Amino acid sequence: MEQKEFKFEVTAVDIEEGVFTGYASTFSKKPDTYGDIVEPGAFSKTLKEGKGRIKVLWNHNANEPIGKPLEIIEDEKGLRVECKLSLGVQRAREVLSLMKDGVISHLSFGYDSVKDSWHNGVRHLLEVRLWDVSPVTFSANSEAMVISVKRATTFSDLPLADRAQAWDATAAGLKVRDWAGGKDNMNWSKYRQAFFWYDEDSSELFGAYKLGFADILNGRLTAIPRGIFIVAAVMQGARGGVNIPNAERGAVEAHVEKYYAKMRKEFDDEGIIAPWAKAEMKPYPNEHACRLRDPDDFKDDSFRRVPRVSDDKTYFIIMGKLKEDGDALVEQAYRYPKMSGLRMKLEAIVRGMKGVSSLLSRRQLLPLVTYPSPIGAWSGQLPRLEIE
Repeated sequence: MEQKEFKFEVTAVDIEEGVFTGYASTFSKKPDTYGDIVEPGAFSKTLKEGKGRIKVLWNHNANEPIGKPLEIIEDEKGLRVECKLSLGVQRAREVLSLMKDGVISHLSFGYDSVKDSWHNGVRHLLEVRLWDVSPVTFSANSEAMVISVKRATTFSDLPLADRAQAWDATAAGLKVRDWAGGKDNMNWSKYRQAFFWYDEDSSELFGAYKLGFADILNGRLTAIPRGIFIVAAVMQGARGGVNIPNAERGAVEAHVEKYYAKMRKEFDDEGIIAPWAKAEMKPYPNEHACRLRDPDDFKDDSFRRVPRVSDDKTYFIIMGKLKEDGDALVEQAYRYPKMSGLRMKLEAIVRGMKGVSSLLSRRQLLPLVTYPSPIGAWSGQLPRLEIE
């Protein structure tokens, strides 16, 4: 088994949950220090066939497993990973602490080369079999670095107020400050329980806390349903949206969904569903949409919004669980930021197939076209694309 270190772009670290996300490998036209180039598509087969075998190890030591991947996806940029460290294991806690402090800032993966080719002394890895993802002490790539430690808060299971309880974010924030100790004796760990997100780099500044949802009722920190509903709307762009890292939106939405589940149970109302988890996630007001599959093919309430980066620009993939395929996440739609002017280029990139693009006017529909598939006869036509 070979090992290879790459630039580890950590986009987020959740200290309480032990979760980190980033890119374990980024595609480049330049050889790495081993004289290799990992080609796009190299991870596709191994992720389809053996994702369950991949572990998170410490320094590639099979005797020191420290966690597991929650998600590994190959996209246009490289190999994107979201991994959870097993915090019941001492080594995992140590690695997480070192990662947070910037001491551990490199990632490596262990693999077997299945298919490769040589050109002018450079090995091009065309297909690899992935075995592990490992935080490591040293890397062959001197540019590897941790970018940021910013995070969503974790679920505190606060008691719920009555569904009709009024919500005033400003007044609630002031009461939470007093409850958490006041300006001169602030307990920031208590204070952050009232918010869905904060910037740990500025964790002792009130401005670092966003998406408040709790108030003090009868001396107790209490989640306010109307506050939670407003946060969900803001996450979809209402009231101007919220400026938080794209990589953190999924964690915030997951936290919000836990309170939605709590409200469904306590209020005995199955209609209380987070807006992004409804039958098909609608585009935000500042987005165009490209549908890849019919949302009716997917399980109810299984959709999630996953950020991706291409050419330094962020877009989003809507993923869900197909009714017939158990727990596998499958791409359902793309979301692109709206561009200025009346026209834009909307790219439809269908997994396993070549991309098709067309210049579209606003509200114009791309006619259905026949489309040959390299994996066999497809249903014959591209999905209907609409700029919303």
